[in-house]
Amino acid sequence: MDSSFKNVSALWLEDNKLFWKESTYTKYLFISKNMDKIICDCSLEKINSKFIQQTVNQILICNAMSITTIKTYISVINSILSFAYDNDYKCVERIKITFPKKQKNELKILTQKEQKLLTAYLTKNIDLTKLAILFALYTGIRCGELCALKWGDIDLFNGIVSINKTMQRVQCDDENSKTKIIITPPKTTNSNRKIPIPKFLVSILKSFNPKNENAYLLTGLEDKFIEPRQAQNIFNKCLSDCKIDKINFHALRHSFATRCIELGMDYKTLSEILGHANVSTTMNLYVHSSLTQKKKQLNKLNNLVKI
Repeated sequence: MDSSFKNVSALWLEDNKLFWKESTYTKYLFISKNMDKIICDCSLEKINSKFIQQTVNQILICNAMSITTIKTYISVINSILSFAYDNDYKCVERIKITFPKKQKNELKILTQKEQKLLTAYLTKNIDLTKLAILFALYTGIRCGELCALKWGDIDLFNGIVSINKTMQRVQCDDENSKTKIIITPPKTTNSNRKIPIPKFLVSILKSFNPKNENAYLLTGLEDKFIEPRQAQNIFNKCLSDCKIDKINFHALRHSFATRCIELGMDYKTLSEILGHANVSTTMNLYVHSSLTQKKKQLNKLNNLVKI
């Protein structure tokens, strides 16, 4: 029985293929093919926490891989080892290593001034691509969800959008192409959700509403879509025109959530709109209010002081 890590990882992939979404399978396939960055082609018995820790330390010293990526690889390694253990291979059951403490990065968002500037730009001479940016900014949907959105998902009469799919580019085994675009259900059940659309946005949407419900929101066509990478490029152009510093498309989602909190929305409601698995995820991300919001709240103390 071949007990090399390479062989067992191939068996693990084959064993789980039918139970994973295509995007999950291609992700793990890509990782397993690049596993030699952490593990050489050695037997399972040689893989232990000390060996992995030394390898990870060297990777971190060379800045060859981010901590987030390494953690993903370690998770896959442990899944493969668990599979091997369950199938009577002689191996360590689980790898445990330590990472240096990572300072939490501050979320990049649009300031209120920048959001007003961008909104004015988007609503002037609006087209479908500008509408897409505006839609993301005022509903908080993810870029992949936006790109997969079709007009049939939008109920203009009741002002509600149904999020039930996402678009992403994934690795593939095709010799002629390294990646491909796929449209799948969202990653979690919570991501399947209905979001109320602000009235001003409903009015704008009505002016564009095509007769074909199968047409993509971003193109107005059934046989043509805009993928997330293109959406980021469109967003970059809008930011450049508004003379706003470049930020990631996902910052629109963070900006939406931050504005909602600043306006007093409760975390439970916001969590459901964003499609988070639980309220704690929302609170961990957005518990830190902006300096403007802190000043506004602290100024309420002035009412207690008579001078």
